[in-house]
Amino acid sequence: MIPDWSVYILRCGDGSLYTGVTNDVISRIKKHNAGQGAAYTRSHKPVSLVYQENHLTRSQSLVREAQIKKLSRTDKQKLIVGSLPETPSVQKVQSYFRRLKNPVKAKILQRFFKTGPGQYGEGDRFLGITVPVSRRVAQQHRRLSLSGVKTLLQSPWHEERLLALLILVERYKKSDPTHRSRLFSFYARNLKCVNNWDLVDVSAPVLSGDYFLNKDTTLLWRWAKSSTLWERRAAIVSTWAFIRQGRFDETLSLAPRFFSDKEDLMHKATGWMLREVGKKNVSVLENFLNQHAGKMPRTMLRYSLEKFPPEKRQIYLDAPRVTG
Repeated sequence: MIPDWSVYILRCGDGSLYTGVTNDVISRIKKHNAGQGAAYTRSHKPVSLVYQENHLTRSQSLVREAQIKKLSRTDKQKLIVGSLPETPSVQKVQSYFRRLKNPVKAKILQRFFKTGPGQYGEGDRFLGITVPVSRRVAQQHRRLSLSGVKTLLQSPWHEERLLALLILVERYKKSDPTHRSRLFSFYARNLKCVNNWDLVDVSAPVLSGDYFLNKDTTLLWRWAKSSTLWERRAAIVSTWAFIRQGRFDETLSLAPRFFSDKEDLMHKATGWMLREVGKKNVSVLENFLNQHAGKMPRTMLRYSLEKFPPEKRQIYLDAPRVTG
């Protein structure tokens, strides 16, 4: 059974501590800071998470909450400090994580991610752990050493590789430029382990896309020319970071390269990025489509048009096909 409830302690703006229970810590903290949480935190903002422990049921969490509330402030501080090991053991992380497995869900995921002979995910193995649970575990163990992250990234289990990438993303977002550079280098060196579309999509926009914003993008083009599907996908999905900044040249320059790509997953990813361009500036996307719609693979074109009204979408779908 996967733990769905948590007891948490928040440090409030005045230094006081608040204890509560929830089944979604991240959302609950956002509500506290938005003044939509408890009456106490509304007048003691901002708040930050300093302690969390997971339980299987709400009733178990409520019992533990009552116990913590009876503790003195000194004892609560000891609880908080004791919960923050600087370098958790990767073996302990794996042991904890694997106890969350769900064999029924694992079978569903193996089919969903096309792990059969000759399919893009051939041989990949699953524990059956959902992404929200993996995100929670990543937050709890974000201090794992890079050597520990590498162990997870080289795991035969898909979810452990995802966990490693989620930890890297968490750490990247909170790091200074020097450390971000180290994290990008680590990511680039281990890109061969980022070997399914979800792993690319959760990591590339941050770990490479954000890094490349003010850097030379030669490596991005090298990935785009790679014979490895996942490196090519990382190249185009990385441009999401540029799109968010209102920069479209990288996406629009890379996209035509994938018109002749044999992989449907590349058509989907490129169409997705073009759609994101359109969400920022529909005129830019229309200009691109006016020039290239007839040469684009059907799937790519359909993905790029998803936000268009039906009539306009049909005009581009009916455009004469251009070969060669």
